[in-house]
Amino acid sequence: SFRSPGPFGGATIDDPWETLREYKEILENDEGCDVVVPLQHTYVPDDHKTCREFDFPVVLSGHDHHRVDEIVEGTRLIKPGLDGVYATVLEISWDKASSSSEPKIRSEFVKTSNWKPDPDLKLENKRAYDALLPLRNTELARVPPTFTPLSSVNSRGKVCT
Repeated sequence: SFRSPGPFGGATIDDPWETLREYKEILENDEGCDVVVPLQHTYVPDDHKTCREFDFPVVLSGHDHHRVDEIVEGTRLIKPGLDGVYATVLEISWDKASSSSEPKIRSEFVKTSNWKPDPDLKLENKRAYDALLPLRNTELARVPPTFTPLSSVNSRGKVCT
């Protein structure tokens, strides 16, 4: 069962599945959406819980560092992996516009490096990171010589010094 980690800056953290249940109801019944696609940032076991407890055709998620494309109890779970190396191109279609049948889900992972960055987003990204420039050379702790050279290259994929 979900345990809230407690307050963080006064924020309230609710059970994600209760919240998902609430908004799925609103979107489908009150707003008349044809399909609801949850966008999550949870580990695979939690994604599997979403797939098992709800009838979504597809769940898009993140958090885990590996790519995932699998079907769990009729729901397609798609996770493109770490660091924005891959993106998910997702197509949701129906046989006819008036069809009440289940949608067809087509998905593929594509390398983001195959596209040029959007200039406006690139500038906004630079502006966001500029706020961190004063911290760039901050020494948080002295590294003992036995651990040099210190590297975090591929730290998500292997043990690093």
